Amino acid sequence: MKSIVNKILGIIAVASTAMNSQAQDIHFSRVEDMATIYNQSLKTTKDIRLQAVNRDVQFNSASTYKTQVAIGDFALLNKAKRTSDDNKGFFTATFAYVGDNGAAGVIKNTSAIVGLAYALPLNENGLYLAAGFQTGINSLNVNFDGKTVPEQYTQYGLIPDMPNNDPTNANNAPIRWVDLNSGLSLFKNGEKANWYLGASARHLNKPYTNISKTALYQLGVNYGVQAGYSVNLASKDVVGAYAFLNWQSKANDYTVGVKYQKNFGNNASFAIGVASRTGAAIIPRFDLRYNKVALGVSFESTTGKMKTDNMNRNATEVVLGFIL
Repeated sequence: MKSIVNKILGIIAVASTAMNSQAQDIHFSRVEDMATIYNQSLKTTKDIRLQAVNRDVQFNSASTYKTQVAIGDFALLNKAKRTSDDNKGFFTATFAYVGDNGAAGVIKNTSAIVGLAYALPLNENGLYLAAGFQTGINSLNVNFDGKTVPEQYTQYGLIPDMPNNDPTNANNAPIRWVDLNSGLSLFKNGEKANWYLGASARHLNKPYTNISKTALYQLGVNYGVQAGYSVNLASKDVVGAYAFLNWQSKANDYTVGVKYQKNFGNNASFAIGVASRTGAAIIPRFDLRYNKVALGVSFESTTGKMKTDNMNRNATEVVLGFIL
């Protein structure tokens, strides 16, 4: 009975998010790995990075929401220029696919993202100013057909296998919209330290996310600030900190984290870290890299009001990456 209740609560929680949050953005645990989704100009290195991410959100121990991401960040340079320190300007591009499936099929959301940025050198010491632009094509399908929800019960409890047809979306037609996003950043890659500071504005065109295009479901602009600083220690290890701050309507979130990377020569490393999303979650993370392959995992644990209300929303996020 407890598992049934948890599943029902999960469906309600995810459905409420879809219908009332005005299509707020996904909360990634590993925000730095997803930097170019937040701000297209934050491709600060000349390598090529390919990543596959699986995010599993559990509500009261029941899996209610899954997100899969495939993302490629490319420096548009030939191999020789990618490995040189010539302090010349360079273009970067991002291609990403994000797919969500929530509450046993109630919600299906997909996004295809394409972005382009240019980094302009400001001096001979690795200081760059970058600007980026991005567009996303989104599709949302909310389908309650065949789902049992709490109003379907008798004095003896829930009625099993009773469908609840959704009258607002009788044909289960997907809702589609296009996003326009932009970002600026200042960054430096040095021998002793690396840092970046960025600002972004997403949903600049304020798209509607429902069929009738009512103001309640018009996306507000998401303003963001991103910052990070890392120091290369004498031992060749790296210690750093980062912050990703987002403001959108009433759904503001601030993620701040620290990390430590132990290097084993040039070909392998192990990293640990912890981040906090204010009022929402504490997020430990672990990373392994060997040659060009990287594997990382993070865990979200509920904090704040949801924890005190016994509404535990946890998440596991796993990433497999290739650095070329």
